Amino acid sequence: MVAGGRLQSIKFFRTRLIFLNPEESEQFLLKLKKDSNDLIKSIYEICSYSKNITRDDAWVLSSKEREIMFSIIKEKFQTIEKTNARVNLF
Repeated sequence: MVAGGRLQSIKFFRTRLIFLNPEESEQFLLKLKKDSNDLIKSIYEICSYSKNITRDDAWVLSSKEREIMFSIIKEKFQTIEKTNARVNLF
């Protein structure tokens, strides 16, 4: 079943790339690479700012859950800046 899902994924990208000109293909692949790097960075940021979330836990978070966690982290840091207090993040 996993192999079938992977095959569908490959077909999706192959089909998408077929209809793009070389410049569009390059831009599309660069965007995918940037998105991939941004995702990896966000996973490690969540892990580094929280005590109880492992890397494996962070990988299964949805994009909405990651947005919520970053919002919480940002609020905590703003509180720290305003009060010069030490705040437990998670």
